[in-house]
Amino acid sequence: MEFGPGFLTTFLYYFTSAAILSAIVIVKGAGMGLETGFPQEIGAMRGS
Repeated sequence: MEFGPGFLTTFLYYFTSAAILSAIVIVKGAGMGLETGFPQEIGAMRGS
């Protein structure tokens, strides 16, 4: 019997959470805006 949402859902949840949190930390720490696209790129790399 399997409990929980499954591997794919769990992976996507953690990947998305890590990417969003990384982007927020970079924006706050480096003082750059989201419009540059750089925080999203770093967030995507940190999420994986």
